[in-house]
Amino acid sequence: LSLALRDLGRPGEADRALAEAFGPLRQADDKPSLARATSYRALAEIERGHFAGIEGTVRELEEVATSSGSTEPLALAEQVAGELAFAQHEFSPARRHLEEAARLIRGTSEADSVVELEVRIAEVVLAAGDPGEAVRLAEAAIAPLRGHGERSILVLGESLLVRIAAASGDLEAARRRLSTLPESAASSPSCRVRIAYLRARAAIFRRSGDSAAARQDFDAAVGVAKMAEWIETGRRLRQEAQER
Repeated sequence: LSLALRDLGRPGEADRALAEAFGPLRQADDKPSLARATSYRALAEIERGHFAGIEGTVRELEEVATSSGSTEPLALAEQVAGELAFAQHEFSPARRHLEEAARLIRGTSEADSVVELEVRIAEVVLAAGDPGEAVRLAEAAIAPLRGHGERSILVLGESLLVRIAAASGDLEAARRRLSTLPESAASSPSCRVRIAYLRARAAIFRRSGDSAAARQDFDAAVGVAKMAEWIETGRRLRQEAQER
């Protein structure tokens, strides 16, 4: 519930739902669910730019994995560590941690979680300055999803590929990819989907010389990030909007 509320741009309600979950989970000694709740709280704090204490959370999740014999808390620890490294511009550690998180949950019932991690890895690789490798990773991640409906993670992956194509100057490929996505994504209730689509369309506008339209989409995306209290995402968007 907390994740869904946060993605709908309702961070206050998300925080309350998460806070209310901890007591019952501790009473029930439900370690896997407690680990998930702990990781959700840590990821929200990273997005807000609050890094203090996150490394302690990673150690806490590792200890839960050891005591419970479950790999899920360890995967969550790796994901949190990867997102912290990404937010701190430490791209090599970010990729290493996220790849380990994906490895730990690959083959489980959490197939969408693996794809999300793989798309995130592609984003890290792009930020590190390797668009060719980012394309390879994103294509491999979302290829199995094509033809199976308009899933959010497919929009995230395709939007990343649109941005890379536009940045490389291949506007035809960028527009073709964007045309496969529903225009309704620009007003999706999902903040992640809305930001991804607006960011991709802005990249095309900017490369084609329409700076006013690009600015409008970037500003809209920043506004969505602000509503969701995704400070780090907003920072990246503002930085991207200033690039030439």
